[in-house]
Amino acid sequence: MANLQRPGNQTRAVTLALGFGAFLATSLYLAQATLLRQFESVTTESRGNVLFFDIQEDQAAGVDSILRAGGAEIIELTPIVAMRIAAERRVEGILGNSRRRHYGHAALLVASCLAFAPKGRAVELSTWYADLRQRYVRRSAFRQELRAAFERIGLGQPT
Repeated sequence: MANLQRPGNQTRAVTLALGFGAFLATSLYLAQATLLRQFESVTTESRGNVLFFDIQEDQAAGVDSILRAGGAEIIELTPIVAMRIAAERRVEGILGNSRRRHYGHAALLVASCLAFAPKGRAVELSTWYADLRQRYVRRSAFRQELRAAFERIGLGQPT
């Protein structure tokens, strides 16, 4: 203990650094534990742990009965129309700004929407496609790209 009082000794600085390090580590651990405890209570109350994609309208009743028979609660049924909305925005952006080099990309998005459409929404999407063609009837380069996109996918172009 007598050596701790020598002149020029770094004991005070080392003790202070060790104490501050211990304080910082303990503070971080306690903050982490508190945050995790709060998130655990939020996630266990109302969050589903299973998510189903691409359930057609004619399949919804069967899936619903299977889940309810297993004791599961259905929180929300949400149709996903993101692909059509994205395609519509992309087409409007490209054709609205006359970006001819990107007509192929826009046409491929439209063709993909129609190719991968659920059976129950085929009429709605063909109406959307007809409206799209009518809106851009003067864009012959876009119509050519649409024909090429449908051929690339392996579908005949709808009328």
